[in-house]
Amino acid sequence: MSYLIPALMPRMVTQLLAPQPIKLLTYIHVVHFWLPGDHLLYTNLPSAGAMRGYGAPQVTFALESLFDDAAAELDINPVEIRLISAARTGDTHPINHSIIQNAGIIECLTKGRELFNWQTRKTACQQMSGDIRSGVGVAYFSYTSNTWPASVEIASSRLLLNQDGIVNVQIGATEIGQGPDNVFAQMVAETLGMPVNMINVISTQDTDITPFDPGAFSSRQSYVTAPALQQAAQNLRQKIVQHAAIILSQSETDLSIINGSIVLLSQPGKILIPVANVTMDTFYNPELGGQLSAESSSKTTNNPPVFGCTFVDLTIDILICKVTINRILNLHDSGRILNPKLAEGQVHGGMGMGIDWALYEELIVDEKSGIVRNPNLLDYKMPTMMDLPELECIFIDNYEPQSAYGHKSLSEPPIISPAPATRNALRMATGIAINSLPLTPKRLFREFVQVRLIRG
Repeated sequence: MSYLIPALMPRMVTQLLAPQPIKLLTYIHVVHFWLPGDHLLYTNLPSAGAMRGYGAPQVTFALESLFDDAAAELDINPVEIRLISAARTGDTHPINHSIIQNAGIIECLTKGRELFNWQTRKTACQQMSGDIRSGVGVAYFSYTSNTWPASVEIASSRLLLNQDGIVNVQIGATEIGQGPDNVFAQMVAETLGMPVNMINVISTQDTDITPFDPGAFSSRQSYVTAPALQQAAQNLRQKIVQHAAIILSQSETDLSIINGSIVLLSQPGKILIPVANVTMDTFYNPELGGQLSAESSSKTTNNPPVFGCTFVDLTIDILICKVTINRILNLHDSGRILNPKLAEGQVHGGMGMGIDWALYEELIVDEKSGIVRNPNLLDYKMPTMMDLPELECIFIDNYEPQSAYGHKSLSEPPIISPAPATRNALRMATGIAINSLPLTPKRLFREFVQVRLIRG
């Protein structure tokens, strides 16, 4: 099988010695190969599985390391070379050949450069020497909002209006801790014109009775589920207004729903009747009505890329080979941010995992026996809250026109760029390009001794 991963979207510098970097929009095609049935491979390493970002962090680490090395060879500021090469609105997507309708990576880089005080920090770092040095690094990325066109994207929803005006929402998309139920309630509330507390998302999925959804993966749920929720909410809203028009002896074209009440379009501040009263009439009117409901199922046939970048300031104590991150900043173009607190939590989690991957987490396997030498949480090192710096994130709030609510994906992207940005900052501090992770004291010691940064 094959899986398309837009791990990075620069117009890559393809000729190092060219007077002006050549612009080439680049994606990565990651292919999983298998051998014919008469071959068998044996390995002592554990089986690999899906993880946040699903290959994009690894590929981006390699590309962003090369990109930074190219910037050094060309004597171009690392931020400037990325501004030259970054995707722009109107570019053609090289995999599905669609037009990129919203690319905010330029805004991410320019705003990050300003907030991070990049040039001043960079100049100060380049003037340092001795055993304690600092460096700043940057890395950027692109990712997807679902799996189309590699696979079919479908979502379904069902809305039921109860006697008390509460709307029950049934969906196949599953809450596994990332917060979609809150966002789904916001989507339905916005389209219906009702308060969020009148929307009840039934977060119990059962394939016998729940509308279909493929699963929680690929940063897809909020983007792919949104059209189905919007269509169902629009249909239910129309049914509510139609029944309200009968009760009020008004034309339905003159009515609207605002904050859970029926109002006149010409006098939106004047409440005619609460939606809950309309609902009671649909249930108990002796002649008209019935429970109001709406269903929708939709297929998504677009996949707008998200963009972002990370800026890192770190200090390296060369003698003890210890890296300390002083400041880290993530910036994201994920379209319209629907729930800022949830979004911030997603980014902070991804940044923590990215720092973990860059500096700590390592599975140590004995090469001869295949025995895992650190199979417990005492020896398998992961950072605690005390080990992480303050995590900063900024959102470039751009409306995505292909999206039902203007948003794009956010779940996996925050993990992608912290590790290469950390590597690039260490390169600036020491002049050494280290191309494997994690950057533990053990690995740094070997690298520093090899280039005689540490002697004796």
